[in-house]
Amino acid sequence: MAGETSLGWRFGHAMMGCMLILPVWASAEGFYPSLEAPAEENADDAHHFFPQSHTFQPLIADPREPRFFLGYRSDERFWGRRQIGVIGFGETFPIYRQKWGCATDGWQVDIAGGGVARFDVENGSNDMIDIDYLIGLPLSLNRGSWSVRTRLFHESSHFGESQLIGEALRERGVRSTNSVDLVVSYTWAKWRLYSGAEYVTSNYPEMEPLGFHLGAEYYGPRIVLGDMARWVTALDVKAWQEYDYDADVSIKAGLTFGGRDARQHYLQVMLEWYEGHANSGVYIEEKIRYSGMGVYFGF
Repeated sequence: MAGETSLGWRFGHAMMGCMLILPVWASAEGFYPSLEAPAEENADDAHHFFPQSHTFQPLIADPREPRFFLGYRSDERFWGRRQIGVIGFGETFPIYRQKWGCATDGWQVDIAGGGVARFDVENGSNDMIDIDYLIGLPLSLNRGSWSVRTRLFHESSHFGESQLIGEALRERGVRSTNSVDLVVSYTWAKWRLYSGAEYVTSNYPEMEPLGFHLGAEYYGPRIVLGDMARWVTALDVKAWQEYDYDADVSIKAGLTFGGRDARQHYLQVMLEWYEGHANSGVYIEEKIRYSGMGVYFGF
């Protein structure tokens, strides 16, 4: 895959161009990626503990976003092609919101945490390959069509049992990083565009600290399965100084069910494609490519 380092970047450019020139069929009404009517209880209160929605909605196509999900992927990296199962567990839990005039505007403090475990399902072994953990403190705000999130967070990765035997074993068995990031999001009609940056404050093993981040999301109107669901498409692109800004591209597309109001859960069934550096597991610098399917749960 070394001879294909620019493929993800070219593909990402093409996909971004296609997404930005697609017509917007829906009217320019209020946009809420997971919730169509995120009105809070006691909306007149300026201070609100444990609010029911987010001032910054989770990024759909970002592989590092803490979420609950189940996935199945055809994964290609240094070991060749392998069928793997993925289990994600995590959430961004709202703690406190200071509102500005309406339920959706204001700033909010959250706690975020979770993990992602990958399993080798080739030949029915079901051995764990590796697992990542994340814990963070997000601070976010929303004002009209604009929202911003910054986080201080820690990530660590550890080998599973399938990596502790045979030729796959290497010297390093643990990865650990502490980072701060900032993402700015703008919504228009059914579109959401975002960009930002991340700085790694400390890490093992050592790596260059700076990374850039951009993406786009599109939510179609509710015209699927008797208005039960709508189409969703999302693109996420990252470029790290460590890799000479060779881009990592994540694309997801599928259906979102539920989420009509602030108290309703939602479910997403997504097809997935990724090409770039792993940015997860112990060997984050390795080039990987995968395609598959995931089921994501929103609470």
